[in-house]
Amino acid sequence: MRRSLRHQTLRVFGGLAAVAVAACVGAGSAAAVAQPAIEGVWSFSGGEVIVAPDAGGRLTGTVAAPTTFVSCTHPVGQAMWTDVRELGDGSYAGLHQWYAGSGAGCHLAQLGPTAFRVITRSDGSRYLRVCFNAPGSGAPTIAPDGSPTNVNYGCTDSALVAAVPVAAPVFATSVLLPSAAPKRVCLSRRHFVIHVREPRHDPFVTMKIYLDHRLLRFFRHGDEITAVIDLRELPKGTYTVRIRARTAAGFVVKGRRTYHTCVPKRG
Repeated sequence: MRRSLRHQTLRVFGGLAAVAVAACVGAGSAAAVAQPAIEGVWSFSGGEVIVAPDAGGRLTGTVAAPTTFVSCTHPVGQAMWTDVRELGDGSYAGLHQWYAGSGAGCHLAQLGPTAFRVITRSDGSRYLRVCFNAPGSGAPTIAPDGSPTNVNYGCTDSALVAAVPVAAPVFATSVLLPSAAPKRVCLSRRHFVIHVREPRHDPFVTMKIYLDHRLLRFFRHGDEITAVIDLRELPKGTYTVRIRARTAAGFVVKGRRTYHTCVPKRG
């Protein structure tokens, strides 16, 4: 293991060991009943993670809002938890993507064995407990009452914030574009801005906006993406704006709109 990862291991252990102790103390209030499914959008270290089935029949935790775990940030769209599978006792086992280094020097490192369990409180609310072990270590476990064992990186709890997204955002409601005029009518505005709304709990991880075959630049402003369409220097003709995007949950949003421009009148 590299020295930077060992250094991070010491800092992680120190920061999360207290969380593991708190988890054990609070475990007695958890209901020791059949555990609910892990699928959902969960809060995690200031961000969000979508836990959903993958194409291989396992579960994957995909980052839906950037989360900084220890000192490195997991970006939107990253498969932070992989190969997650249910065990016979209702808990789950999988892998967590670790980083080496810190700050600007963060870079992907090895995968570490990880345990997951959804726990129901006495008031009916539920949360996800996740326990981590160092890469190369044995797998941790979480008992039905929430008690962790064989854990050397500590545990953390996540709140359920939404259900797993089940459908792609609708293009007409996500993308704000001037209406396409009939062919006989010329576009009165030859310079306008596209506004694309980020889907809640399932942001876009890729976005491509074209004017005919030219790829355009776009900008993010919080939960909105904008791009400028400038037809002022182009000759009279027909132009098509095409948009294709993919969300963190893997849904594709695409659409197009065609505009007909005229030569501006003088005087």
